[in-house]
Amino acid sequence: MFNFYSFLSGAGFLPSTRRYEHKRFTVDQLHARFHDIQSSEDFKRYMSLKTYVESPEYTTDLEQIKRLTYRNSKEHLMEKRYRELKKHKEVKAYIKKGEDNNTPVLNEFISLYDEVRSSAFKQRVVYLKNRKKHKQSDPYKCRQEYRQRKRSAMVKQYFRLHKKYAAVFRELERWKIVFEDNFHEEKLAPHWNVKPFWSTCQLSESYVQNMEEHGLDEQNILLQGGVLNIVTKEAANTGLAWDEKYGFLPSRFNYSTGIINTAGHFQTKPKQGKIEIKLRVPAVTNIYHACWLNCGKKTPAISVFNFCNNKYETGIYQDEYDDKICRHIKLNPNRFYVIQLEWDENYITWRINGKKVAQKPNTIDLPLYLNITSGIVGKVRASKLPAHFEVNWVKIFETV
Repeated sequence: MFNFYSFLSGAGFLPSTRRYEHKRFTVDQLHARFHDIQSSEDFKRYMSLKTYVESPEYTTDLEQIKRLTYRNSKEHLMEKRYRELKKHKEVKAYIKKGEDNNTPVLNEFISLYDEVRSSAFKQRVVYLKNRKKHKQSDPYKCRQEYRQRKRSAMVKQYFRLHKKYAAVFRELERWKIVFEDNFHEEKLAPHWNVKPFWSTCQLSESYVQNMEEHGLDEQNILLQGGVLNIVTKEAANTGLAWDEKYGFLPSRFNYSTGIINTAGHFQTKPKQGKIEIKLRVPAVTNIYHACWLNCGKKTPAISVFNFCNNKYETGIYQDEYDDKICRHIKLNPNRFYVIQLEWDENYITWRINGKKVAQKPNTIDLPLYLNITSGIVGKVRASKLPAHFEVNWVKIFETV
């Protein structure tokens, strides 16, 4: 079975982001060219000719023309009848003396006389006597035009692309983008919140979990040069911390970071979808950078990624059961990577630069919203702060 991501990422682990994106860009360009050819009037004319020339109708039409001869034509019968009438005494009298008795024989002769002496009739007779007359026919001309168009660079390119990339193009055409942000504007788009879900619903300020060592501050969400920065820094601040036993409690923090999410603005569909995020994570010990999907409650949820201390962690969270996956994957802090999550009715699959790193059965059947954030999980060297978690773009897809 064709695997789109394996085609893009090739062998090895992890594939180069530059190579992966270059191949994806090339495929997109080839697909656009393929579509342009397919929708052009010249190609539509070629396909129309191809359909006709390869059909039984074409064979029948051409055979009928080849079988058509002067000897079995109506023109031959008309000329024969014309010569017979020319010998009739009434016709002879008409020709010699101009006697017009308005008889059926004479009327027939006059009608045939005008017909057989017309230029159209003579041309038709010449055509019927021509042994290569089929080359003047519309079916033959269609075949010649078809052969000529078949040799064109455009048609040859179309079928080369179809032969090599048909499965790739089908996969591209299976998806449509339903949510996208390239962070090119000066301000964050309105489909993002800069506070957690319950802050947008019932609270006037942000909150974190009671074990967190940082507070949230929307000032830590920066847009710089087409890149979203979530900044984690050393900064004394106060806020709320959620405790399952006591609820929201006022707390003091020594660090601050930021969060964005699509709660109230966009949710994924449960049956089939895909998320792609291009990001760069700083190599700072005890700072995590994460993205997850949830429904406004603790569970169910899906971790798209969680990078911390050279460890990649992801998983499915259903009720109190955590189905986690951990990998020791070191990402170069100077490079961007494309992180992907794809799900259908059966499986959830995680990828980095198209290379599959994890897969689990899909046990979640709810629409979910997207969260992206950073945070502190232990002691952090002050010299390593502030730390910038950079997101180049986010795309969410649904099947067509």
